[in-house]
Amino acid sequence: MAAGKHLCFSKENFPPEQLDFWGALNIKALLIVPIKTDGQLNGFMSFDNCTEARQWTESEIDFLKTAANNLAMAIKRLEIKTELKQQRDFAQRLFETAQTIILVLGKQADIVTFNPYFEKLTGYKLGEVKGKNWFDTFLPEEDRQRIKKVFATAIVNTSTKGNINPILTKDGRLRHIEWFDKTMRDEKGQITGLLAIGQDITERLKAEEELKQAHLELEQRVIQRTAALQQANTQLLRALEEKDRIQKVLQETEKLAGAGKLAAQIAHEINNPLAGIKNSFLLLKDAIPADYKYFEYVGRIEKEIDRVSNIVQQMFELYRPGTRPADKFDVREVIGDIIELLRAAGREKCIHIEISCPDDIVATLPEALFRQVMYNLIQNAVQFSPPKGTIKIAASKTGSKLKIEVSDEGPGVDEKIRQKIFEPFFTTGTSTSGLGLGLSITKDIINAMEGKIHFENRSPKGTVFTISIPITNESRTF
Repeated sequence: MAAGKHLCFSKENFPPEQLDFWGALNIKALLIVPIKTDGQLNGFMSFDNCTEARQWTESEIDFLKTAANNLAMAIKRLEIKTELKQQRDFAQRLFETAQTIILVLGKQADIVTFNPYFEKLTGYKLGEVKGKNWFDTFLPEEDRQRIKKVFATAIVNTSTKGNINPILTKDGRLRHIEWFDKTMRDEKGQITGLLAIGQDITERLKAEEELKQAHLELEQRVIQRTAALQQANTQLLRALEEKDRIQKVLQETEKLAGAGKLAAQIAHEINNPLAGIKNSFLLLKDAIPADYKYFEYVGRIEKEIDRVSNIVQQMFELYRPGTRPADKFDVREVIGDIIELLRAAGREKCIHIEISCPDDIVATLPEALFRQVMYNLIQNAVQFSPPKGTIKIAASKTGSKLKIEVSDEGPGVDEKIRQKIFEPFFTTGTSTSGLGLGLSITKDIINAMEGKIHFENRSPKGTVFTISIPITNESRTF
């Protein structure tokens, strides 16, 4: 039954050790059909006859198989629904607790939503300003025209970063914000709005100004030193102490500047398992006939997946260091799992994926992070491969190092962007999906694993990404 086959018994061919059991139940003929989901046995359904020993007809067998299959699909739908709810709840918690600004504007700069951190920073509740014009509500009048031009550029670009402008709080105070923007598009590639991640750098700017003034004061004190060496030394010592204090403040505030990138890494990490869920769902969708009586739930599930995806796109969370334990796993098996997750995307372009990896390579690493690295590299290869192209994945062990190459037959990396390819939010502008974070996160993970990553173009076409990491690595902080 574990192999997925049905079983037929009659009184004449019951296993000898079971004769007493079935006889006590007065069962003279029995038909059993397994219930399986994803290749796993979950139970069985059966017909029995208590009046006579008989052979079961094909129509009876087919009927029971159909009932078992329907029940298996219902079980699978329930599992998917439960997992989607967990993902949705997790994404909502991240949105609500992020200690950085998350803001969504419409195409006309109308306010769509923002997170609780922005409410606390400005004093405005979302209900007070939702639908109002961003410039008229939050920008000082003297800055509006300049920022409108910045918005006009950001709304049509894939992403922009590093723009700084002041905003007004409800009580009239000014806060200086550094923005990282991402154009939002629908499934057809049409622009729907702008996702902006903002970091309050007011204290950082204040510290920088203090440091600048301290330098000026120090220069003046040195130039205008008096003949009294003791007095000059005292003044210089005070200035140096002041400089050290301000530099310490600046170092602390500069840590906040990296919050945008860290927030983006978490959002991308959520997107990876979510993409796997969606790809698996699309396979199930293709297998369910349109006239099936529960087919309407297919659309509902797909809508919920898309809604979770949109929430993830609109939120970011500050990264908090934590320890990732090392796991012992089969490298070929993990790579095979990733290939299956991306199989649907590759099938749309008729892409062939080849893997060359010995069966005996076992790594001791944080498995979740290794999976994310391979997902990002293979997904990148699928994205830039031409129709009917071939992707090759080669893994090998040399001493204590694990080496993996992922090559495609795409257009290669333009020399103009080689230095930017691992930067966060950088994309080629040829795709409407993704935040441009995959390779940036991949490089950060490889660095944390004490490994190396590089790429090169191959003649006549294609790119190969190569990673080299210790095959054994104890728990590390990421």
